[in-house]
Amino acid sequence: MFLLCAVKVSDAVTEMMMAEFHHQEACQRINSILKFYTLWRFRYQVWPRMEEGAQQIFKNTGSVQDPINEDQSYPTLIQSVHTIKSFSARAVSRSHQRAEHILKNLQQEEEKRRLGREASIITAIPVAQEACYEPTCSPPPEQEEEDEENTTEHTPTHHMLQPPQAVFPACICAAVLPIVHLMEDGEVREDGVAVSAVAQQILWNCLIEDPALVLRHFLEKLTVSNRQVGLIMYFVRTPCEWGMDAISATLTFLWEVVGYVEGLFFKDLKQTMKKEQCEVKLLVTASMPGTKTLVVHGQNECDIPTQLPVHEDTQFEALLKECLEFFNIPEARSAHYFLMDKRWNLIHYSKTYVRDIYPFRRSVSPQLNLVHMLPEKGQELIQKQVFSRKLEEVGRVLFLISLTQHMPAVHKQSHVSLLQEDLLRLPSFPRTAIDAEFSLFNEQQGKELFGLDTLHKVLWIKLLEEMFLGMPSEYPWGDEMMLFLNVFNGALLLHPEDSSLLRQYTATAINTAVHFNHLFSLSGYQWILPTMLQVYADYESDPLLRQGIEFCCRQFYILHRKPFILQLFASVAPLLEFTTSTSTGLSKGVSAQCLFDLLVSLEGETQDALDALELVKAEKPLRSLDFCYGNEDLTFSISEAIKLCVTVVAYAPESFRSFLSSNMCLSSLQMLMVLEALVPCHLQKLKSNTVTMESASAARDEIAAIAALATSLQALLYSSEALTRPMTAPQMSCCDQGHKGGTTANHAMSGGVNTRDNLHLLEEGQGMPREELDERIAREEFRRPRESLLNICTEFYKHCGPRLKILQNVAGEPRVTALELLDIKSHMRLAEIAHALLKLAPYDTLTMESRGLRRYIMEMLPITDWSSEAVRPALILILKRLDRMFNKIHKMPTLRHYAPGLLNTITSFCLPVSVSCCAGAVVCTVDRRLLGTVLCSAASVGAVPSVLLRCFSVAFVKWTRL
Repeated sequence: MFLLCAVKVSDAVTEMMMAEFHHQEACQRINSILKFYTLWRFRYQVWPRMEEGAQQIFKNTGSVQDPINEDQSYPTLIQSVHTIKSFSARAVSRSHQRAEHILKNLQQEEEKRRLGREASIITAIPVAQEACYEPTCSPPPEQEEEDEENTTEHTPTHHMLQPPQAVFPACICAAVLPIVHLMEDGEVREDGVAVSAVAQQILWNCLIEDPALVLRHFLEKLTVSNRQVGLIMYFVRTPCEWGMDAISATLTFLWEVVGYVEGLFFKDLKQTMKKEQCEVKLLVTASMPGTKTLVVHGQNECDIPTQLPVHEDTQFEALLKECLEFFNIPEARSAHYFLMDKRWNLIHYSKTYVRDIYPFRRSVSPQLNLVHMLPEKGQELIQKQVFSRKLEEVGRVLFLISLTQHMPAVHKQSHVSLLQEDLLRLPSFPRTAIDAEFSLFNEQQGKELFGLDTLHKVLWIKLLEEMFLGMPSEYPWGDEMMLFLNVFNGALLLHPEDSSLLRQYTATAINTAVHFNHLFSLSGYQWILPTMLQVYADYESDPLLRQGIEFCCRQFYILHRKPFILQLFASVAPLLEFTTSTSTGLSKGVSAQCLFDLLVSLEGETQDALDALELVKAEKPLRSLDFCYGNEDLTFSISEAIKLCVTVVAYAPESFRSFLSSNMCLSSLQMLMVLEALVPCHLQKLKSNTVTMESASAARDEIAAIAALATSLQALLYSSEALTRPMTAPQMSCCDQGHKGGTTANHAMSGGVNTRDNLHLLEEGQGMPREELDERIAREEFRRPRESLLNICTEFYKHCGPRLKILQNVAGEPRVTALELLDIKSHMRLAEIAHALLKLAPYDTLTMESRGLRRYIMEMLPITDWSSEAVRPALILILKRLDRMFNKIHKMPTLRHYAPGLLNTITSFCLPVSVSCCAGAVVCTVDRRLLGTVLCSAASVGAVPSVLLRCFSVAFVKWTRL
């Protein structure tokens, strides 16, 4: 009766059941679950226990299902063997073959029944349903008599009537939901029975017996999703105050249903939504032109509205300023005014682009109101509006992800191709994918908005990953690949400390590198490595972030080995920052130590702290994608990296701009800058290892490493003959222009600017004439590689000279003194490179203040042993060039304004050289006279102070006596 009452008075029954399920007593809640199970077991016993014709009175509430054969243990009744034989006897053919054939059929049928009984599970038989069957005795249908003379009597057999229908109304099915909630109820009854245990057992029994009936309530609720798109269309066409919230809430649920809709294709959906004019609300790829004009009404009805033009990059902030000026509102009161949509009554965030909100409609201009409001109230409304729009964007991205994931394999490639084309045509891509409302993150709901923005970036990474993996691996990518990878870079820059985003970023980068193997073996890494390196350098205090990036780079190295290392060096070279005396402020690039730490992490296995490999779809553990490596060892060392840089420079030493080496964009300048960063750190690490171990074997290892490094640097100098060539005359014409232009011609070119700033100025041009800009770039390309090479060799020579003497005592090997750091040819090559820079110095202030030239003159020349006649020409070459340079400066007064940097350098150099030469008494008469000439020339231009000049005079007198 309770089941029948649930049909007529469902509200009362529902209220009664819910009161039982939420009762305070645990015993009562357990009894309510058992009562539900009792109703479940007797759902087939309703109509058999009612009077005849009861089905005509009550409405059929259950879902009519076709009868299903449960198993082979209940076959239909067949006729007996005698009946078959009698039928065979009445047949036309009474041959023996016919009887054998029938007997064979019977045996096969019996065997089939036996196998079915053995395979059937008796516990899976719906006993409650079978118990309501009422077999009756009735004659079978009349059979056509083939032989009127021989008739047989028919034995009455039992046959099954149509099984009764289950009575389980919808309000009873809805009780499944509170039972699911009771599975988390840990309270126990007096006898120790837990509510959760009873709920789990009852629900499990129901699911085994009839899962469709248990889930009917949820499936009926899901049918409402068939009209979700129509709901969005309704709110787009019928604006109301809470319509945007309804659209965003609908979109956050719609993506869960898309995967279960068959025959839904992106192309058809796009065309349909475009016809219905709601494409912008449903698809992130909607490329609608923005409105061209806006009409803004004042706060008073009598105010004349103003019509404002709108461009592609117009923000509401610019419109608000124009409106304040038009309506004569003072700037002091500007914080109290906001722009609101007249149709939707929604406030606009000032940093939002107008084209993202208002698409173009012919002969229609959006109407806005200039509203006066308290700033606190306005900011609160703006936060709610931005949160709603961000939630709407998240729903659209999830919708497209779900649609892509559930796309049949046959249509997936065409789907992702269309998706890629739409994103490339979208003017707001990738801006909308990496937009962030920074000014709102510190407000009242800033944490929630920040978390939603992080989720938004993670979902965009997932969407692009699905798109990449659906494309052919040999797709001919061009520069458009950078647009998609910029989404990855922007997400990492905005939320680097979020572990979920970092995990998704790492896995997506590895999946993309594996899928587009050919692209990333050539140049693909150079699109993502600069951002990773910059984040790695900026967040040195975050060990999880640094470990995640180190693990990602380690996997990249496993996949592509040396091509990855070369692209890593090419990416980090423009970002490197070197410690100089003129650099001030915080570092904005990647330090040499940071790069060295990253390379050291590649030498061993890095822990996958984020479990990123779980999201990688390739075979694990990862292996090299290039078959030429085979089973080669994965070991990596800093010495190998240095040799790799030397090889690139030796291949094309004059390639100051990028060239194609093995189809990779590299340049010798990039490799020299990397060497300039790695060599000092490598030497310090060798020293620290020896100091830590304090053993002779460690000292011998360091000596061997220094010898190997010396060999590499000598090979580097041997191949750098092109760097000894002087700069051509047209590129040095700046001096002549400065000489003719007066005393202030070059005064604006002040010193003290580091190399990265100069490169930045070269890129921007600063409004220079084309010829002057080309000359400046040419001088920079001439100076920078020579400066790096001088820095590298000076640092190596200055560090290893005294260090070898210490290692000799520790290792106990006197033969270490025979180790030659730089041979005669290397010294001569360095002098020729410095000579080329000194030739340019009078014409270029940056060259005159070059750090590499200064270090070579001040630090390397004084400690070099000039006793050998074969080495002395290098010193003579430098001194002669200094003499000529001072003479030029003396003849050109305009150069004195920016020459003190190098002149002080020369002054500081000459004293230690003179003292060392005097102590060794090895300088010939020509060298003494030449050095004296240099001193006199320097004094003539005011470069040598009187005190130092007296010191040089004393030293010169000592030389003449010798």
